[in-house]
Amino acid sequence: MNVVSSVAYPFWMTQLAQNAVAVNAGKTAHGIVTEPFFHMFAHIGGSGATWGLVIFMLFSRSRQLKQVGKTALIPAIFNINEPVIFGAPIVLNPVLLIPFVAAPAVIVTINYILFATGILPPIVIQPPFTVPIFIGGFIATGRKALSEWPIDKNR
Repeated sequence: MNVVSSVAYPFWMTQLAQNAVAVNAGKTAHGIVTEPFFHMFAHIGGSGATWGLVIFMLFSRSRQLKQVGKTALIPAIFNINEPVIFGAPIVLNPVLLIPFVAAPAVIVTINYILFATGILPPIVIQPPFTVPIFIGGFIATGRKALSEWPIDKNR
């Protein structure tokens, strides 16, 4: 995502800043596509959304894949997936390339709909991309608990 980020980053950060200003002013934030949108809600376990693959590897019949899954488990929690990318190997593997590309596309579409309909609150904070996947969304939306997630009926 580094090549894309160099071009899109100014747009993402502008959206993020506008969201933060709107929420602080008590208004509704409308910016959805921000940098944390991808890191906290789309790239679950790293690029290619490999968190699910890591979990499935733990139950593999192959000793090699099971060991790669064990090795990659902790880094995947922090959105670091190089052990999976090179250990599975996903690199230069056309069979694994398809879900590596398709899974994030599906996840982005679903999350975009959730944000656009107001089911998820807007992203207003930029946490580091290595924040564990289970709490990154809470931090990015500036919410401490699910009870603070109102569904915006005005969208």
